[in-house]
Amino acid sequence: MSARTSGRDRKPHTRLPRLVRFLMGYAAFGAVLGCAVAGALLLLPNLPIGSLMANTSTPVAAVYLYFGSFAATFASLAMGTAIMMLPKDDEPPPSATARLSPVPVRVRRR
Repeated sequence: MSARTSGRDRKPHTRLPRLVRFLMGYAAFGAVLGCAVAGALLLLPNLPIGSLMANTSTPVAAVYLYFGSFAATFASLAMGTAIMMLPKDDEPPPSATARLSPVPVRVRRR
């Protein structure tokens, strides 16, 4: 190691940006929710999903793809919802003290 790239000069770890942590939290929540929904669908007696996966030649791959697709779909849905619910920078946050006031409107008769 040269003097410029010594181990003392580097930070031991850096924190992720706030927005990335925000999205990772919602992605984790969505993935857990997706796996819960997939597991609930496996337990329904009218759907033969579990028996189809058990009788396939590669049941591990079937289970991985089944739960993985549900987790990815629900994680994407949760992240998209979180992004759409963020307030815009140019609009003020909603205030509890804001009052509605009537506005006069002219209507013409035909």
